[in-house]
This record gives sequence, structure tokens and C-alpha cells, in this order.
Amino acid sequence: MKRPSFPGRRLVRLFAMPLALLALGIGSTGYALVEWRNAAGELADATARRQQAAAELERARREASDLEKLGAALDQLRRNGLLDVADPVAWGERLDRISIDLGLPSLEHPFRPASSPSGSGWSAATLNLRSQLAHEGQLPRLIEAIRTRAPALTLVRSCRIERPAGRAGLDAECEIDWLTLSPSSQP
Repeated sequence: MKRPSFPGRRLVRLFAMPLALLALGIGSTGYALVEWRNAAGELADATARRQQAAAELERARREASDLEKLGAALDQLRRNGLLDVADPVAWGERLDRISIDLGLPSLEHPFRPASSPSGSGWSAATLNLRSQLAHEGQLPRLIEAIRTRAPALTLVRSCRIERPAGRAGLDAECEIDWLTLSPSSQP
């Protein structure tokens, strides 16, 4: 005898495949959602790292620009003689050239040895400048020429002018500090 057929079995066979496909779709969708969230998190991390790298690159560019400007300033100081070792011989030659350019008789220009005032990194050599002048107006022009053409920062400590007895003209004597950055303070 044949067993009576149960309608539920038929329904199970009829709906088994769509239910299996539905379960597979739900599982795939869940997996895709998890992967999408992971990818979104990785994208956010990558975006943050890219922004951080861009900020660091910009900071490095600013620092490079600042260093370039400082390098140019140091080169200018070197060209002006402020970063060189004190060189009284070269300075004396420059003073001789200034004297010729201004039409003065030769200058006496002994330098006293360099010292380092108060450990500041500056070296000071003191120039004892002596000259004969035709008139008082030549002294300010001489001092201005020294200030603008000296390979150092110059500070006039004192000047004295005397009219000598028995001859025309004036005797001038000045004490001028020539300051340079000492080599030990250079970068």
C-alpha cells in the first residue's frame, strides 16, 4: 500500500530552493555590509593619514623656505664680512682705499687685538684711526664711508679733532670698534 502523500513535503520541495537562495542572499548581504563598513573605516584612516602627510609636507615646505631665507641672510652677513674671522690686514687695505676715494692723506689705522665682549659671540677689534684733514666736514664723510664699506659692524667710541700749531688743516683721531661674529658662534 502506498502511503498517502503529505502536502507539506511537496511544499518543502517547492519552497526549499527559494528559501535557500533567500538565506544565501541575506548572508551575502550581511557579509557585504561588514566588508563595506571595514572598507569605509580603512578609507577614513587613509584619508586621515593623507591629511596628516599633507600637513607635514606643508610644514616641511615652510621650514625649507625659512631655512632658505636664513641661508641667504647668512650669506649676506658673510659677504659683508660679519661672519669672517677678524682680518685687520684686509681691513687696513679697505681703509686705504676709502682714504684714496675721499682724497685724504694716508690714514694711520692700527688695530688693537680682538676681544669677545661679555661672551656674546661677537669679536671686537678696536681701530685707532688718525688722519690729517683739510676741514671738519671730512671727518663725518670718512666715518660714514667706514660704516657703509667696512666688512664689520662699526661703533664709533670717540673722535677728537685738533688744529695743530704751525700748519694748515686738522689732526683727527678716532677710536672705532669693528664687530664681527666670532667663528665659534657660527652655525
